[in-house]
Amino acid sequence: MDIDSRPSGQAKAPSDVRGKLREISVRYANHNRRKPRPAFCDRRFKELLRILDYMIRHAVLPISEEESTRIVADHLHWIFGDVEAVAFQLQRRLRIHADHAERIARMKQRYWSAAKLGVKLGVTFELRQSLNVTTIAPCDVTPAERAEIVKQQNRDSHRRCRRRKGSKPRDVYLEIVASPKPWTAAGVSKATYYRHRKLAADGTKQAA
Repeated sequence: MDIDSRPSGQAKAPSDVRGKLREISVRYANHNRRKPRPAFCDRRFKELLRILDYMIRHAVLPISEEESTRIVADHLHWIFGDVEAVAFQLQRRLRIHADHAERIARMKQRYWSAAKLGVKLGVTFELRQSLNVTTIAPCDVTPAERAEIVKQQNRDSHRRCRRRKGSKPRDVYLEIVASPKPWTAAGVSKATYYRHRKLAADGTKQAA
């Protein structure tokens, strides 16, 4: 018996309900796949070309030219979303034949996470830093290690900023704190001591 031809009062079997929910979830995922933001797409694409250019010039590209072209096409689909536009961009940017570009542009688009793309291209942390890449994760450093490195870099940057503004290092500050305090020997507060010294200096200037 067909599911939809059952009487309204007859409940569906649990297996039928689970199958229907699974079908709905698959359709929802296919038609409502979250696309990256345009700004992220542009930045990721520029960094991808930068990495590929560096690896090709230094002959360290770990994948074939065909696979690298497919990865570029996958990211062009994010930006343009049209086969003809992707094929045109492949011809213009990679200098490949029109038939080859169209064949790759018509292949199924793949979605690349930062970690997956970093492992595929063999992007190391040192290379990532030297090329100023932010949207592709390194393959030789875990996310926890990368977070700790970023924290240390932020601490060093803030420390340099404080030094430029005139703040003193901790050891110098402790030496100043531990130095003798003349107001303590005089039996007055710090504010009173400096106020009296200022008044004395003003009186000396007026007398002169």
